[in-house]
Amino acid sequence: MQMNRGVTLLELVVFIIVAGIALPPLLMVASQAVHNAVVNEIILTSTGLAEGKMEEIKLLNFDNVGDSLGTFSSPFGNYSFSVSVGCVTSSNYDNPQTCQPTDNYKRVAVTVSNSIIPQIDSTLVTIITKR
Repeated sequence: MQMNRGVTLLELVVFIIVAGIALPPLLMVASQAVHNAVVNEIILTSTGLAEGKMEEIKLLNFDNVGDSLGTFSSPFGNYSFSVSVGCVTSSNYDNPQTCQPTDNYKRVAVTVSNSIIPQIDSTLVTIITKR
């Protein structure tokens, strides 16, 4: 008896058909998993950068807190920030107005964006007061 160790043409065709049916859904699942991982990483990074920028702002003198724009240094060169500041009253924190010298409360919003997926950004808002 002689043992055949090869693959027949029929077996090869059946394998190609089965792989052709099964492989695309598996690749779609893998692609979605990679996309979700990238999105989560961007959200975590931009939120962390926004928290860091907010802490920097909290250390400033009340009168020195104002609007600003900028980018982060390497390795976060794909991320940029904008700081929006407006004065509010103790009874209405939601509608910032132009600041006057007598104002005691500022509403500070820090937004961090990225150039990888521009639709994703993180915004943190806080109220600061004169010391």
